[in-house]
Amino acid sequence: MSKKRKNSRRANGQGTLEKKPNGIYMARWIKNGKSFSRSTKTRVREEAEKILASLVKPFQEEDESAVIENLKAEIRKMENRLAEKERLLPALKISDALDAYFNDVNVSKVTAGTKKLYGEMMRRLERFVEGCGDKSIVELREITPTIVKSYLKDLKGKFKGATYNRYLKFYKRVWRILQDEARLTCNPWLEYKNQIVDVVPRRNLTIEELTKVIGSLDGEWKGLFVLGAYTGMRIRDCSHLDWKDVNMAEKRLTVVFYKGRLRKPYPAQIPMHNDIYQMLSAVPLAERRGYVLPECASAYDRHSINYKVKRIFERCGIETNQEGENGRKSCIVGFHSLRSGFVTFAAEAGIPFPVIQEIVGHGSTRMTEHYFRTKKENLVECVNAIPSVIKTAPAMKLELKKEGDILSRVIDIGREIKVAS
Repeated sequence: MSKKRKNSRRANGQGTLEKKPNGIYMARWIKNGKSFSRSTKTRVREEAEKILASLVKPFQEEDESAVIENLKAEIRKMENRLAEKERLLPALKISDALDAYFNDVNVSKVTAGTKKLYGEMMRRLERFVEGCGDKSIVELREITPTIVKSYLKDLKGKFKGATYNRYLKFYKRVWRILQDEARLTCNPWLEYKNQIVDVVPRRNLTIEELTKVIGSLDGEWKGLFVLGAYTGMRIRDCSHLDWKDVNMAEKRLTVVFYKGRLRKPYPAQIPMHNDIYQMLSAVPLAERRGYVLPECASAYDRHSINYKVKRIFERCGIETNQEGENGRKSCIVGFHSLRSGFVTFAAEAGIPFPVIQEIVGHGSTRMTEHYFRTKKENLVECVNAIPSVIKTAPAMKLELKKEGDILSRVIDIGREIKVAS
């Protein structure tokens, strides 16, 4: 049986060798459909391989030259198309990035305050880029990873970890949303991680401290603290409480919380503590229009209310700041302490967390639990109600009754807390 002839075909374009009966190898190759053949005049395979390579090489170099010329032509066409695209639709400028971000269909509607905050973040980045000395950088895609690294280093030296993280999260999102419109080739912010935040939570005021603070006040500022202590509302909601949201007959406040109003546009029903009721009852009927606390609302709008609140605490001997390890001061007592205090007092009074969550406007009971700060051993000896800090009325009792599908809140003096099944 004869041996099967070994296939001597080589890679495409490199030709083949064919051994004649006399033992001499013939070199064969094809170029543009035309066949070529030459005798290698040798019976040694290795020598025939070298001769074949030398015969085919001029044809291969001709092919490579043609390929290179074709590639150059394609590159020129692509460059022309890109230049035309740049002329008709220029890449996004840094100054236009924020408007493009808000107009994107993937960006949810935000409040005016959030828009202002984002605007400050973009202007800070724009000023930093201008300060780098290269005035030619005007497009978003021209902000290089080197610039990003220097900018974040500058932010880290100026802001606390939480603020730094807020900036970084914002820039990551802007680059992701505007990737196509700004023709970004990468997101240089993604390689950086959030800073570890050493949170110093605001502490709750004791009943003695709260009594002392409220006892030192009169007029609207006393009313502001009474509202904060008995409703857990934020300072913006307390200072801007409107008389149309006050139901004296049912002893209830109906408030749409400013924070989260886009997420929860419906009002929260807040039962009115007797101290609040007595305070509001003293206002003549003819004056019950507009803001309940117009002076406090004006101070909030002028951005001076937090300074006034800080002075109130300090006059009562309550330290509001605590110096951290890095030398920076953190707020440990502020108006927000009344909010966390309300959650704690209400929980210790036996009011269920879902009800507290509804009153203070938390998105979940987990956030309510975060505000609940008490010692575990104190849970066994829960008080029956939030105590009075003005000493003008007995302690309040909260009774919860279920009428059909509606969970009603009824404030009554001297009754036990009951949760109807």
